[in-house]
Amino acid sequence: MVESADKELAALVRRVLRLPEWRVQVVDNPDEACAMFAQDLVRVQRHWREAVFETVVHHPLSLVRMRRRIGLEIWKVRAIRREQRTLTEVRGYLARATSASGPAFGRNLREAALEAARGPDPGPVLTPQALARRARRRCAVMQDLARSRYNGGFLVAAATYER
Repeated sequence: MVESADKELAALVRRVLRLPEWRVQVVDNPDEACAMFAQDLVRVQRHWREAVFETVVHHPLSLVRMRRRIGLEIWKVRAIRREQRTLTEVRGYLARATSASGPAFGRNLREAALEAARGPDPGPVLTPQALARRARRRCAVMQDLARSRYNGGFLVAAATYER
């Protein structure tokens, strides 16, 4: 069954999806959730508010809890993905490890589960020597900026900015 969303839910959907002029409808069946770009219409599942704020990926239209594996929560998701200035509707799976902080989206169930189990990449670990080299490079860049950019009619000594 398709019906118009109440004002509060419609405003929330428009704000989260960043679609200020679109009409918002509510559907009972998650498979009917969609974005109709030509009609400026978005359909979200009835319990959109509870499902979306439980976990967020792209801009979800519907989330259906599928199963719970050991250490993983998995949802089937239909969402809007924003890439630069375009919007596209995507379907896939969302997995979140109970120990990790964020969800992982994948086009298939296995991809999402592996990404969630892997967890976020902590990035490179910097040694004290690498941190010192980085600090020296930053100081050199600041000295170069102080000498070249501000050396016009208003002269300022670079020694002032070395500290």
